[in-house]
Amino acid sequence: MVIDFNKIDAVANPAFKGGDGEVFIKTAVADGKVKVMQITIPVGASIGLHPHYGNSEEILVVQGKGHFMTDGIREDICAGQVHYCEEGETHGFVNDGDVPVVFFAVVPDRK
Repeated sequence: MVIDFNKIDAVANPAFKGGDGEVFIKTAVADGKVKVMQITIPVGASIGLHPHYGNSEEILVVQGKGHFMTDGIREDICAGQVHYCEEGETHGFVNDGDVPVVFFAVVPDRK
């Protein structure tokens, strides 16, 4: 399957997972087995801390920079890097850069 995120409308999510500002999400697949999304986080916005139980999350940053907090540890990230949140970990993201952050996220169900 080829996914064209250019043909998917973004949905605004205010205070996503308890974060600041709005996050914009394009969901391509959400079939109960996996979620595949493109997420845009404006400058100064964030995704709040949230746990991953029964799944993990793989994130490829394609634009911008910011940092994840993963189980209390700060992890800086920028375009071209991947963040992996294992099942059972808690993470959140802050865009502390000067451009919107765009990343692709895959959340496979591990149940």
